[in-house]
Amino acid sequence: MAALKMYLESGRYRRATGDLGTSEAGFVMLGNITLGADRRPLYESNGIFKELPAALQESAFIDRIHGLIEGWYMPRITRNTPSRMLGFKGDFFSEVLHELRSNLQYADYVSHSMRLPQCEDMRDNKAIARMAEGYLKLLFPDLCLTEEEFIEFCVNPAVRMRQQIRDELSKLDQEYKWVSIRSERPDEFQISHPESMPEILKEEVKVEPLSPLRKPTEGTLDLTEGQKGISYERLFAPYLKGARKIKLVDPYIRYDYQIHNLINFCEFIAPDQDNIELTVITSGDSPEQEVELAAKLNELKTTS
Repeated sequence: MAALKMYLESGRYRRATGDLGTSEAGFVMLGNITLGADRRPLYESNGIFKELPAALQESAFIDRIHGLIEGWYMPRITRNTPSRMLGFKGDFFSEVLHELRSNLQYADYVSHSMRLPQCEDMRDNKAIARMAEGYLKLLFPDLCLTEEEFIEFCVNPAVRMRQQIRDELSKLDQEYKWVSIRSERPDEFQISHPESMPEILKEEVKVEPLSPLRKPTEGTLDLTEGQKGISYERLFAPYLKGARKIKLVDPYIRYDYQIHNLINFCEFIAPDQDNIELTVITSGDSPEQEVELAAKLNELKTTS
């Protein structure tokens, strides 16, 4: 999960050899949720992500998902579903989109034309911009469109997809406040979206008390071998909130997997913040090992 979150945040991933790679490729996760008789999510009030496996319910992971496609609105497949007209083969269409990926005109168009007067969160802005760019490539690959068409067919659908994620985060984690994202020309969905969480949701969403691990008080935590579900965010977030200087003392940073853990810690403390000073204090078993470790840490410093 730490590696997946690092990729979703920064596009970086670590190969089996230990080398750091980068990519801007996106992906779609498909899943089934329980629907009621009205073909709406049965547990919509409590949060549809609560049907996911426990490892995927972490709010920091869900926040990195750009948008949600409401599959329950899609009709069931019938014998009349396949098209009877000419069209592109899937592999050809994929190649077209692959070629468009390197064309920066679409990103520039979105950067200069999209304005969200009611959207303060940087992750929300980034997600909506990326999805609006996708809609632009699909619907207007020649970039011949009006400002009204851009907002109606690219920006507003992207806002809706991201708004779904923000609503689910508010149900899942009390640290995420209820927000209503607005474009320059709000559509019916945006206008009808409540400014505050509806009372019915407040009653049905179970707000669990903060775990003792999340309270910023001095203490010791004993972990059993193989124990899961203890993330860096859960351990350190309350202590590091607002910190500008962090000193990390760990005498046992030796091997690649330990350096990988250090990278994950750095990804946790600084995805949305600038000018954080991190000092790492560690040691080696021999002068030779200390020289080798210093080289690895210097390489990490220059490539991050």
